[in-house]
Amino acid sequence: MPPDPEATGSSQLVAYLGTLRRRKWTILVVTVLAVAVSVGFSKTQTPTYDASAKVLLQSSTTQAVIGNASPNRIINIQDEIQRLGSPSVADIVRKQIGSAPPVKGSSLTGTDIMEVTASSTVAADAAKVANAYANAYIQQRQAASVASYLDAAKIVQGQIDHLNSQVNALNAPPGASPGTPNPQLTSLNAQIGLLQQEASTLQTDASAGASDAQLLLPADVPSSPSSPKTVRNGLLGFGGGLVLGIALGFLRESLDDTITSKEDMNRAQPGLPVLGIIPSMSTRNGGAAGLVSATRPHSAAAEAYRSLRTTVQF
Repeated sequence: MPPDPEATGSSQLVAYLGTLRRRKWTILVVTVLAVAVSVGFSKTQTPTYDASAKVLLQSSTTQAVIGNASPNRIINIQDEIQRLGSPSVADIVRKQIGSAPPVKGSSLTGTDIMEVTASSTVAADAAKVANAYANAYIQQRQAASVASYLDAAKIVQGQIDHLNSQVNALNAPPGASPGTPNPQLTSLNAQIGLLQQEASTLQTDASAGASDAQLLLPADVPSSPSSPKTVRNGLLGFGGGLVLGIALGFLRESLDDTITSKEDMNRAQPGLPVLGIIPSMSTRNGGAAGLVSATRPHSAAAEAYRSLRTTVQF
Protein backbone atom coordinates (compact mmCIF):
# COMPACT_ATOMS: atom_id res chain seq x y z
CA MET A 1 0.00 0.00 0.00
CA PRO A 2 1.54 3.35 -1.02
CA PRO A 3 2.23 5.83 1.76
CA ASP A 4 -0.41 8.46 2.44
CA PRO A 5 0.89 11.83 1.13
CA GLU A 6 -1.03 13.70 3.82
CA ALA A 7 0.46 11.58 6.57
CA THR A 8 3.95 12.01 5.09
CA GLY A 9 3.51 15.79 4.89
CA SER A 10 2.18 15.90 8.45
CA SER A 11 5.14 13.93 9.77
CA GLN A 12 7.57 16.22 7.96
CA LEU A 13 5.84 19.25 9.45
CA VAL A 14 6.09 17.72 12.90
CA ALA A 15 9.78 17.05 12.30
CA TYR A 16 10.36 20.67 11.19
CA LEU A 17 8.55 22.01 14.24
CA GLY A 18 10.60 19.71 16.43
CA THR A 19 13.80 21.07 14.89
CA LEU A 20 12.65 24.64 15.51
CA ARG A 21 11.84 23.78 19.12
CA ARG A 22 15.20 22.15 19.73
CA ARG A 23 17.12 25.02 18.07
CA LYS A 24 15.01 27.83 19.50
CA TRP A 25 17.93 29.35 21.37
CA THR A 26 20.06 29.49 18.23
CA ILE A 27 17.23 31.20 16.36
CA LEU A 28 16.57 33.60 19.23
CA VAL A 29 20.22 34.59 19.70
CA VAL A 30 20.80 35.19 15.96
CA THR A 31 17.59 37.24 15.66
CA VAL A 32 18.42 39.38 18.70
CA LEU A 33 21.95 39.98 17.43
CA ALA A 34 20.65 41.01 13.98
CA VAL A 35 18.17 43.47 15.49
CA ALA A 36 20.84 44.87 17.81
CA VAL A 37 23.29 45.35 14.92
CA SER A 38 20.65 47.05 12.75
CA VAL A 39 19.47 49.41 15.47
CA GLY A 40 23.01 50.09 16.66
CA PHE A 41 24.17 50.93 13.16
CA SER A 42 21.21 53.29 12.73
CA LYS A 43 22.04 55.03 15.99
CA THR A 44 25.58 55.71 14.84
CA GLN A 45 24.41 57.49 11.67
CA THR A 46 23.95 61.26 11.60
CA PRO A 47 20.24 62.12 11.21
CA THR A 48 19.30 63.69 7.87
CA TYR A 49 16.21 65.84 7.38
CA ASP A 50 14.29 66.34 4.10
CA ALA A 51 12.11 69.36 3.34
CA SER A 52 10.11 69.93 0.15
CA ALA A 53 8.58 73.01 -1.48
CA LYS A 54 5.99 72.73 -4.26
CA VAL A 55 6.02 75.05 -7.28
CA LEU A 56 3.08 75.30 -9.69
CA LEU A 57 4.14 75.64 -13.34
CA GLN A 58 1.93 77.45 -15.84
CA SER A 59 2.03 77.52 -19.63
CA SER A 60 3.43 80.70 -21.14
CA THR A 61 0.99 82.80 -23.19
CA THR A 62 3.69 84.60 -25.15
CA GLN A 63 4.18 81.62 -27.44
CA ALA A 64 0.50 81.71 -28.34
CA VAL A 65 0.61 85.45 -29.02
CA ILE A 66 3.31 85.14 -31.63
CA GLY A 67 1.67 82.05 -33.11
CA ASN A 68 4.27 79.40 -32.24
CA ALA A 69 2.24 77.24 -29.87
CA SER A 70 -1.06 76.76 -28.14
CA PRO A 71 -1.67 78.40 -24.74
CA ASN A 72 -2.57 74.94 -23.42
CA ARG A 73 0.69 73.30 -24.46
CA ILE A 74 2.06 70.55 -22.23
CA ILE A 75 4.83 71.70 -19.90
CA ASN A 76 8.00 69.62 -20.02
CA ILE A 77 8.69 69.38 -16.29
CA GLN A 78 11.96 67.53 -16.92
CA ASP A 79 13.27 70.65 -18.66
CA GLU A 80 12.16 72.73 -15.68
CA ILE A 81 13.96 70.35 -13.31
CA GLN A 82 17.10 70.94 -15.37
CA ARG A 83 16.50 74.67 -15.06
CA LEU A 84 16.20 74.26 -11.28
CA GLY A 85 19.75 72.90 -11.17
CA SER A 86 21.18 75.53 -13.51
CA PRO A 87 24.06 77.81 -12.44
CA SER A 88 21.85 80.89 -12.75
CA VAL A 89 19.43 79.57 -10.12
CA ALA A 90 22.33 78.50 -7.89
CA ASP A 91 23.81 82.00 -8.12
CA ILE A 92 20.54 83.52 -6.87
CA VAL A 93 20.40 81.03 -3.99
CA ARG A 94 24.02 81.76 -3.09
CA LYS A 95 23.25 85.48 -2.89
CA GLN A 96 20.26 84.81 -0.65
CA ILE A 97 21.63 82.31 1.90
CA GLY A 98 25.38 82.36 1.26
CA SER A 99 25.67 78.85 -0.19
CA ALA A 100 23.99 76.67 -2.80
CA PRO A 101 23.88 73.04 -1.65
CA PRO A 102 22.44 70.57 -4.17
CA VAL A 103 18.71 69.88 -4.22
CA LYS A 104 16.52 67.34 -5.96
CA GLY A 105 13.66 68.22 -8.29
CA SER A 106 10.79 65.88 -9.07
CA SER A 107 7.32 66.04 -10.57
CA LEU A 108 4.02 64.98 -9.05
CA THR A 109 2.50 62.48 -11.46
CA GLY A 110 -0.37 63.85 -13.49
CA THR A 111 0.14 67.48 -12.42
CA ASP A 112 2.15 70.55 -13.41
CA ILE A 113 3.67 70.73 -9.93
CA MET A 114 7.41 70.51 -9.37
CA GLU A 115 8.67 69.44 -5.95
CA VAL A 116 11.95 70.90 -4.71
CA THR A 117 13.53 68.72 -2.00
CA ALA A 118 16.57 69.69 0.10
CA SER A 119 18.44 67.52 2.61
CA SER A 120 20.46 68.65 5.61
CA THR A 121 21.59 67.45 8.99
CA VAL A 122 19.77 70.48 10.47
CA ALA A 123 15.99 70.51 10.04
CA ALA A 124 15.70 74.30 9.72
CA ASP A 125 18.46 74.42 7.10
CA ALA A 126 16.66 71.84 4.93
CA ALA A 127 13.52 74.00 4.83
CA LYS A 128 15.54 77.17 4.22
CA VAL A 129 17.43 75.68 1.28
CA ALA A 130 14.27 74.21 -0.31
CA ASN A 131 12.43 77.54 -0.09
CA ALA A 132 15.47 79.46 -1.34
CA TYR A 133 15.73 77.27 -4.44
CA ALA A 134 11.98 77.47 -5.09
CA ASN A 135 12.01 81.27 -4.89
CA ALA A 136 15.20 81.53 -6.95
CA TYR A 137 13.71 79.31 -9.63
CA ILE A 138 10.58 81.49 -9.72
CA GLN A 139 12.72 84.64 -10.00
CA GLN A 140 14.80 83.17 -12.80
CA ARG A 141 11.74 82.01 -14.69
CA GLN A 142 10.07 85.39 -14.08
CA ALA A 143 13.05 87.16 -15.66
CA ALA A 144 12.89 84.77 -18.61
CA SER A 145 9.15 85.33 -18.87
CA VAL A 146 9.51 89.13 -18.89
CA ALA A 147 12.18 88.87 -21.59
CA SER A 148 9.86 86.60 -23.56
CA TYR A 149 7.01 89.11 -23.24
CA LEU A 150 9.27 91.91 -24.48
CA ASP A 151 10.52 89.82 -27.39
CA ALA A 152 6.95 88.94 -28.32
CA ALA A 153 5.99 92.61 -28.12
CA LYS A 154 8.83 93.47 -30.51
CA ILE A 155 7.62 90.82 -32.95
CA VAL A 156 4.06 92.16 -32.79
CA GLN A 157 5.31 95.72 -33.25
CA GLY A 158 7.24 94.60 -36.32
CA GLN A 159 4.06 93.12 -37.74
CA ILE A 160 2.25 96.42 -37.02
CA ASP A 161 4.97 98.40 -38.80
CA HIS A 162 4.76 96.10 -41.80
CA LEU A 163 0.99 96.52 -42.01
CA ASN A 164 1.30 100.31 -41.58
CA SER A 165 3.62 100.41 -44.60
CA GLN A 166 0.98 98.59 -46.62
CA VAL A 167 -1.70 101.02 -45.38
CA ASN A 168 0.43 103.99 -46.39
CA ALA A 169 0.81 102.53 -49.86
CA LEU A 170 -2.95 102.08 -50.19
CA ASN A 171 -4.00 105.45 -48.75
CA ALA A 172 -3.27 107.48 -51.95
CA PRO A 173 -3.18 105.18 -54.95
CA PRO A 174 -2.72 106.99 -58.30
CA GLY A 175 -6.00 107.57 -60.17
CA ALA A 176 -8.25 106.72 -57.18
CA SER A 177 -11.13 109.08 -56.47
CA PRO A 178 -11.37 110.44 -52.94
CA GLY A 179 -13.92 108.77 -50.67
CA THR A 180 -13.87 105.47 -52.51
CA PRO A 181 -13.88 102.64 -49.88
CA ASN A 182 -11.03 100.16 -50.11
CA PRO A 183 -11.83 96.68 -48.63
CA GLN A 184 -8.14 95.78 -48.38
CA LEU A 185 -7.42 98.95 -46.43
CA THR A 186 -10.29 98.22 -44.05
CA SER A 187 -8.95 94.68 -43.41
CA LEU A 188 -5.41 95.97 -42.77
CA ASN A 189 -6.65 98.55 -40.27
CA ALA A 190 -8.62 95.87 -38.44
CA GLN A 191 -5.51 93.66 -38.21
CA ILE A 192 -3.46 96.59 -36.96
CA GLY A 193 -6.03 97.24 -34.23
CA LEU A 194 -5.89 93.65 -33.00
CA LEU A 195 -2.10 93.60 -33.03
CA GLN A 196 -1.96 96.87 -31.10
CA GLN A 197 -4.16 95.33 -28.40
CA GLU A 198 -1.84 92.32 -28.22
CA ALA A 199 1.22 94.55 -28.02
CA SER A 200 -0.38 96.59 -25.24
CA THR A 201 -1.20 93.40 -23.29
CA LEU A 202 2.35 92.12 -23.65
CA GLN A 203 3.81 95.42 -22.50
CA THR A 204 1.50 95.43 -19.48
CA ASP A 205 2.43 91.85 -18.52
CA ALA A 206 6.12 92.63 -18.92
CA SER A 207 5.80 95.74 -16.73
CA ALA A 208 3.89 93.77 -14.08
CA GLY A 209 6.59 91.09 -14.03
CA ALA A 210 4.14 88.26 -14.79
CA SER A 211 5.60 84.84 -14.03
CA ASP A 212 4.82 81.40 -15.35
CA ALA A 213 5.51 79.80 -11.94
CA GLN A 214 4.31 80.41 -8.40
CA LEU A 215 5.10 78.97 -4.99
CA LEU A 216 2.21 76.64 -4.24
CA LEU A 217 3.36 75.30 -0.87
CA PRO A 218 6.53 76.42 0.95
CA ALA A 219 8.68 73.88 2.76
CA ASP A 220 8.05 73.40 6.47
CA VAL A 221 10.70 72.51 9.02
CA PRO A 222 10.61 68.68 9.27
CA SER A 223 9.82 67.30 12.71
CA SER A 224 11.56 63.94 12.24
CA PRO A 225 14.60 62.80 10.26
CA SER A 226 14.18 61.06 6.94
CA SER A 227 17.20 58.85 7.63
CA PRO A 228 18.28 56.71 9.26
CA LYS A 229 14.95 54.94 9.70
CA THR A 230 15.65 53.12 12.96
CA VAL A 231 12.30 51.34 13.20
CA ARG A 232 12.41 50.17 9.59
CA ASN A 233 16.01 48.98 9.95
CA GLY A 234 15.09 47.18 13.16
CA LEU A 235 12.23 45.36 11.43
CA LEU A 236 14.50 44.45 8.52
CA GLY A 237 17.08 43.18 10.99
CA PHE A 238 14.42 41.13 12.76
CA GLY A 239 13.24 39.55 9.51
CA GLY A 240 16.76 38.88 8.25
CA GLY A 241 17.92 37.57 11.62
CA LEU A 242 14.90 35.27 11.90
CA VAL A 243 15.56 33.77 8.48
CA LEU A 244 19.28 33.44 9.19
CA GLY A 245 18.60 31.92 12.62
CA ILE A 246 16.20 29.33 11.19
CA ALA A 247 18.69 28.44 8.46
CA LEU A 248 21.49 28.13 11.01
CA GLY A 249 19.25 26.03 13.25
CA PHE A 250 18.50 23.56 10.47
CA LEU A 251 22.20 23.51 9.55
CA ARG A 252 23.20 22.64 13.11
CA GLU A 253 20.46 20.02 13.20
CA SER A 254 21.78 18.37 10.03
CA LEU A 255 25.37 18.36 11.36
CA ASP A 256 24.44 17.12 14.85
CA ASP A 257 24.76 13.30 14.97
CA THR A 258 24.28 12.84 18.75
CA ILE A 259 21.39 10.65 19.93
CA THR A 260 19.48 11.97 22.92
CA SER A 261 15.98 10.58 22.39
CA LYS A 262 14.03 7.71 20.92
CA GLU A 263 13.17 9.88 17.92
CA ASP A 264 16.87 10.50 17.24
CA MET A 265 17.46 6.73 17.26
CA ASN A 266 14.62 6.13 14.82
CA ARG A 267 15.99 8.77 12.45
CA ALA A 268 19.54 7.40 12.68
CA GLN A 269 18.70 3.67 12.41
CA PRO A 270 15.07 3.10 11.50
CA GLY A 271 13.62 -0.22 12.67
CA LEU A 272 16.03 -0.90 15.58
CA PRO A 273 14.25 -1.92 18.81
CA VAL A 274 14.68 0.35 21.82
CA LEU A 275 15.52 -1.69 24.93
CA GLY A 276 15.21 1.14 27.39
CA ILE A 277 15.41 4.86 28.04
CA ILE A 278 17.48 6.05 31.00
CA PRO A 279 16.67 9.59 32.24
CA SER A 280 19.51 11.93 33.12
CA MET A 281 20.22 12.23 36.82
CA SER A 282 22.40 14.62 38.79
CA THR A 283 23.02 15.57 42.40
CA ARG A 284 21.98 18.84 43.97
CA ASN A 285 25.51 20.24 43.67
CA GLY A 286 25.59 19.51 39.94
CA GLY A 287 27.92 16.48 40.10
CA ALA A 288 27.34 12.93 38.92
CA ALA A 289 24.40 11.05 40.41
CA GLY A 290 26.47 8.02 41.40
CA LEU A 291 24.85 4.61 41.72
CA VAL A 292 21.20 5.64 41.64
CA SER A 293 19.99 2.10 42.29
CA ALA A 294 21.64 2.29 45.71
CA THR A 295 21.29 5.96 46.56
CA ARG A 296 17.79 6.47 45.14
CA PRO A 297 16.28 3.01 44.64
CA HIS A 298 12.75 4.33 44.14
CA SER A 299 13.63 6.97 41.53
CA ALA A 300 12.59 6.86 37.89
CA ALA A 301 16.20 6.29 36.84
CA ALA A 302 16.57 3.27 39.13
CA GLU A 303 13.33 1.85 37.79
CA ALA A 304 14.56 2.43 34.22
CA TYR A 305 17.77 0.48 34.96
CA ARG A 306 15.78 -2.43 36.42
CA SER A 307 13.52 -2.41 33.38
CA LEU A 308 16.57 -2.45 31.09
CA ARG A 309 18.08 -5.37 33.06
CA THR A 310 14.89 -7.35 32.75
CA THR A 311 14.68 -6.66 29.01
CA VAL A 312 18.29 -7.74 28.43
CA GLN A 313 17.79 -10.91 30.48
CA PHE A 314 14.64 -11.72 28.52
